[in-house]
Amino acid sequence: MQQDLDVQSLRKKFPALSRKQQGREIIFFDGPGGTQAPQAVLDAMSNYLAQSNSNLGGAYITSQETVNVLVEARQAAAEFF
Repeated sequence: MQQDLDVQSLRKKFPALSRKQQGREIIFFDGPGGTQAPQAVLDAMSNYLAQSNSNLGGAYITSQETVNVLVEARQAAAEFF
Protein backbone atom coordinates (compact mmCIF):
# COMPACT_ATOMS: atom_id res chain seq x y z
CA MET A 1 0.00 0.00 0.00
CA GLN A 2 1.45 3.34 -1.04
CA GLN A 3 1.18 6.30 1.32
CA ASP A 4 1.41 9.91 0.22
CA LEU A 5 4.42 11.80 1.52
CA ASP A 6 3.41 14.87 3.54
CA VAL A 7 6.18 17.20 2.42
CA GLN A 8 4.94 20.23 4.39
CA SER A 9 4.86 18.20 7.62
CA LEU A 10 8.43 17.02 6.99
CA ARG A 11 9.62 20.55 6.14
CA LYS A 12 8.34 21.76 9.54
CA LYS A 13 10.82 19.43 11.28
CA PHE A 14 13.77 21.27 9.69
CA PRO A 15 14.19 24.84 11.01
CA ALA A 16 16.35 25.93 8.08
CA LEU A 17 13.55 25.08 5.68
CA SER A 18 11.32 27.74 7.21
CA ARG A 19 13.66 30.42 5.87
CA LYS A 20 12.47 32.60 3.04
CA GLN A 21 14.26 34.79 0.57
CA GLN A 22 12.31 37.51 -1.16
CA GLY A 23 9.11 35.93 0.21
CA ARG A 24 9.79 32.49 -1.25
CA GLU A 25 10.73 29.26 0.54
CA ILE A 26 14.38 28.35 0.20
CA ILE A 27 15.24 25.03 -1.40
CA PHE A 28 18.50 23.33 -0.39
CA PHE A 29 20.20 20.98 -2.85
CA ASP A 30 22.83 19.90 -0.33
CA GLY A 31 24.74 16.65 -0.31
CA PRO A 32 25.29 14.44 2.76
CA GLY A 33 28.23 16.58 3.88
CA GLY A 34 26.16 19.72 4.26
CA THR A 35 22.55 18.73 4.64
CA GLN A 36 20.07 20.55 6.87
CA ALA A 37 19.34 19.04 10.30
CA PRO A 38 15.92 18.38 11.83
CA GLN A 39 15.06 20.03 15.15
CA ALA A 40 15.31 16.70 17.02
CA VAL A 41 18.96 16.38 15.97
CA LEU A 42 19.71 20.01 16.86
CA ASP A 43 18.14 19.47 20.30
CA ALA A 44 20.15 16.29 20.92
CA MET A 45 23.41 17.96 19.85
CA SER A 46 22.72 21.05 21.93
CA ASN A 47 21.89 18.98 25.00
CA TYR A 48 25.05 16.90 24.62
CA LEU A 49 27.27 19.96 24.16
CA ALA A 50 25.68 21.74 27.13
CA GLN A 51 25.60 18.79 29.53
CA SER A 52 28.06 16.02 28.70
CA ASN A 53 30.67 17.25 26.22
CA SER A 54 33.85 15.46 27.22
CA ASN A 55 36.82 13.36 26.16
CA LEU A 56 36.60 9.59 26.22
CA GLY A 57 38.31 7.47 28.85
CA GLY A 58 37.96 9.69 31.91
CA ALA A 59 36.71 8.58 35.31
CA TYR A 60 34.39 11.58 35.58
CA ILE A 61 30.66 11.52 34.83
CA THR A 62 30.74 13.58 31.62
CA SER A 63 33.31 11.21 30.12
CA GLN A 64 31.14 8.23 31.05
CA GLU A 65 28.10 9.94 29.50
CA THR A 66 30.09 10.54 26.32
CA VAL A 67 30.98 6.85 26.15
CA ASN A 68 27.28 6.00 26.58
CA VAL A 69 26.31 8.37 23.75
CA LEU A 70 28.93 6.77 21.50
CA VAL A 71 27.78 3.22 22.35
CA GLU A 72 24.13 4.13 21.75
CA ALA A 73 25.00 5.79 18.42
CA ARG A 74 26.90 2.74 17.26
CA GLN A 75 24.02 0.45 18.29
CA ALA A 76 21.52 2.63 16.44
CA ALA A 77 23.68 2.65 13.31
CA ALA A 78 24.09 -1.14 13.47
CA GLU A 79 20.34 -1.62 13.81
CA PHE A 80 19.73 0.77 10.92
CA PHE A 81 22.09 -1.09 8.63
